Amino acid sequence: MAAHLVRIGPPRPYDPGTTLPSRDEAHAPMWIPGAIAVLAGNLLEGALLLLLGG
Repeated sequence: MAAHLVRIGPPRPYDPGTTLPSRDEAHAPMWIPGAIAVLAGNLLEGALLLLLGG
């Protein structure tokens, strides 16, 4: 618990640029690459299950 508290550190001020979709390179939204990764992983898992007869 102590290591976690040291790692997270003191609370940071709210930055709306990190939560709102933005076209800025420093605050790029990550939900599109995340959704693509999830879909690709599901497709790969389904293909492997079909090939391996699982």
